[in-house]
Amino acid sequence: MMPPSFRISSYNVLVDSIYPPAWERFGILVRTLLSESARADVLVLQEVSDDFLCHLLKDDEVRSLWPLRNVVVLSRWSFDWEMVTFERRHKGAVVVKMKSVGKLTQSGSFQPLVIAGIHLTCGLTDGSVAAKKSQLRSLMTHLSGNYADFFALLETTLQQISTAGSKIPLVVVPVGSYGLGAWNVGSDIDCLCISSVSSKTFFTLAVKNLRKAAAQGVRILRKVEAHSGTMLELDIQGVKLDLQYCASANIANCWPTPLSLPPTDPLFSLPLQTLSKLKAIRDLAHLLQSTPDLPAFRAAYRFLVIWAASRGIYAARFGFLSGTHISLMLDRVAKLLYHRNGRDDVTAAHLVCTFFRYYAGFDWAEAVVEDPLTRSVPGMGRPYQRQYAGEPMVVLGYHVPRANIARAATVPAVAVLADEFRRADEAVKAWAERGGGGGLGWGSIAGDAGNGAAQFLAAYKSYVRIDVQYWGKSSVKGRQLVGWVESRCPSMLVDLSRRVPEIHARMWPMRFTRDTGNEEGDHYGCYLIGLTKRHDAEPSGKDDVDRKLALNKLDSVLERFSEQIRGNENFFDAASAWVDVKHVGRAKLEGLVVDGDDWGNDLEESWEFEDEEDEEDEVDEEAGLGEELTETMTALAAEAPAGSGASRVGKKLRPATDILNRLRWDPNLHSADYVVGYVDRFLGPREIALDRWKVEQTDEEFIPQHRILYFKRRSDGVRVWDREARLDILSGSSS
Repeated sequence: MMPPSFRISSYNVLVDSIYPPAWERFGILVRTLLSESARADVLVLQEVSDDFLCHLLKDDEVRSLWPLRNVVVLSRWSFDWEMVTFERRHKGAVVVKMKSVGKLTQSGSFQPLVIAGIHLTCGLTDGSVAAKKSQLRSLMTHLSGNYADFFALLETTLQQISTAGSKIPLVVVPVGSYGLGAWNVGSDIDCLCISSVSSKTFFTLAVKNLRKAAAQGVRILRKVEAHSGTMLELDIQGVKLDLQYCASANIANCWPTPLSLPPTDPLFSLPLQTLSKLKAIRDLAHLLQSTPDLPAFRAAYRFLVIWAASRGIYAARFGFLSGTHISLMLDRVAKLLYHRNGRDDVTAAHLVCTFFRYYAGFDWAEAVVEDPLTRSVPGMGRPYQRQYAGEPMVVLGYHVPRANIARAATVPAVAVLADEFRRADEAVKAWAERGGGGGLGWGSIAGDAGNGAAQFLAAYKSYVRIDVQYWGKSSVKGRQLVGWVESRCPSMLVDLSRRVPEIHARMWPMRFTRDTGNEEGDHYGCYLIGLTKRHDAEPSGKDDVDRKLALNKLDSVLERFSEQIRGNENFFDAASAWVDVKHVGRAKLEGLVVDGDDWGNDLEESWEFEDEEDEEDEVDEEAGLGEELTETMTALAAEAPAGSGASRVGKKLRPATDILNRLRWDPNLHSADYVVGYVDRFLGPREIALDRWKVEQTDEEFIPQHRILYFKRRSDGVRVWDREARLDILSGSSS
C-alpha cells in the first residue's frame, strides 16, 4: 500500500573521466546522499562509475538504509525491475515496479508504483537530439504497452504540479507596533512579506496591483531603494503603510516554525541581507516570548510613544527615537526589574517611572542598551563593538545581525534625549512627592503633539528657520527636495555644536507652514531649530564680543548648509524651487502651523541621501555585521578541509575582479574547480562554471561583475569569497 510519504530522488553523479577516479568527490557525494534533508525511499543514480559504485556500496549506512538495490537503483522497498534497451549499445532505461507500494483500484486489484530511470544521450548536436528523441520514444512505447495507466497518472501529476506551482508560499506579517499589539490611531503599519520569488518580481507585481486599487484609496507614496533592500511607502485610506519584502523559500514554506527555533538552527544559515530583513520579525517574536508582563509592557509602550511625540523626540531620521527604540529600551527595563529585583508585580505605571529614572542617569557614551539576558542565549551574536569613536548612542536588537538601531543618533540629538528623560523623571518625582495630586497627572506628563509644537514656537528667543518652497509641476521632485533637506539637518546640527559650542540648538522634527495656506501648485514649508545659550558655557566677561563672535560663527555654519543644499543639482533646481536659511527672532514665526500635506500623491521614484561619510560608515557597519555573522554561523557550517586558509573579514573586501583574475591565472589554483554565484535579473541566484564566465561586454553571455555573489570550490563546496558575508579565504593562502 502507499505509505503516508514516499520520496524519490534522482542524481546525476557526473563522472567527468573514468580514470583517474575522482576519489575526493566520492566522500562528499555519499555524505550528501545520506544527509537528513536528502534521504529518499528510492534513489536513482545516473553516470555511476564502477569505482563510485564500489565506494557507495561498501558504506554500512548505505547498505542499511537501502538494502534492496540493483544497478543504479537503491530502495528501502522491495521491487522488480526490467531493462528497456535502446539502439545504442549499453544504453537503456531501467523500469522499477514496487511490489508493495501502489494503490487499489475500485475492482480491488493492486496497481504498483512504476518508476522509470533514464539517462539521455548528452549534447545538443543534431545526432544527440535525434538520439534523445529515439530513446524517449522507445521508453514511452514500452510504458504505454505494459502500463496503460502510466500516462493518465502522469497527466494528473503534471496538472497537480501546475496547480501547486501557482500556489507560491506568501507570508504577510505585521511588525513594529502592530506586530507588538500596541498601536494607536496615529501609528504607521509596518508589514513584512516573505516568499520564494525574487525581490524584483515581488515589487513589480505589488506596484502593478496596488495601482489598480487606487479607486479603493490606495496610494503609493514612495519606492525606496536602499542598501538594505527595497521598500514601498503606501497610504491606504489615510493610514501609512511601509511594505518590505524578504526572499526566502525555506522560511516561507515552514512558517511560523522559524519564530520558535533557536538562533543556532541551520535554517538561519542565510545571507546577511536576508537575515537583516528577517530581523524585525525575529526580534519581535523574541520580545513577545521573553518580556515578563506583556499587557503592562504594551500599556507602558503606548504611553511612552505619546510622550515622545508630544516632546518632539519621536523621529528617528533626525537622530531621535522610534517605536523600535522605545520597545527595546523598555524591554531592558522590564527584564532588569523582573530578573534582578525579583519583581513579578510590575504595573505599567511602575515600568514608565523606572524607564524615566533609569535613562535619566544612563551613560550614553559608554553603556549599551541591550537585552540583559542576551549573553545567556547561544547564537545571539558577539558583544557589540562601537563602529567608530564616540558613537553617541547604541541600542541593540536581539538576533544577528546585531546592528545599532540608533545609528542615526547624533551628539546634539542624544543631548536632547537626555534632557527630556531627566525632565520627565523630575516631573514624576514631583508628582509622587505631592501624593499624586497638585493638578499634575499622567496626561500632563504625556502631553499632546499639537501642544508640544505650540510650546516649541514660544520656548526660544531666536530660531534658525529653513524655508523650503517648490512650485514645479512634479510633486515627486518636491518631496525629493524635502527629503534632501531633512537628511542634511542632523549633520548641520553636529557642525553647529562643534563650531559654536556655546549655543544649544534643538530641532523640532515636524515641518511647519503658513496657517493661511498656499496657492494651488505652490508648496511652502519650513523647519525650525530653537537656539539658546548653554547653561554650562563659561562666561568670559565680554558678553557683547562673545555674542558677535558666536553670531558670526552661526552665520558661517548656516551659509555652508545653504550652499550644500542648493549645490546638489540632483535634488535642487533653482527654476522650480528655493531654499533659504535664516537666523530669526520669535516674532518672525507668527502664523505657523504644523504642515500636514505630503506635497503630492503620485508615485515617487527611489532615492537615497548619502554623502561620502555616510557611505564609509555604511561600509564599516556592514564589515562588522559580516564579521559577526561569520562568527555566529561557524557552528552551523561544515568544516573546511585543512589547508583551505583562514577566513579574513575586514572593512575592505577585495573586489570580485581581483578574485576572478586570481582564480584564473594563479598556477596553484585550478579554475575548473570553481564556480561563480551571481544574481540573475529574472531567476535570482544562479551558478556558472568559472571558465564559462565572460568578461567582454560585447559577448552575448556577458554578466556585469557587480552581480557576483560568491566564488565556490566544487570539490568541497567551500565559498572562498562571499560578498554579503564579507568573506575572503584566498588572502594569504591558496587552495
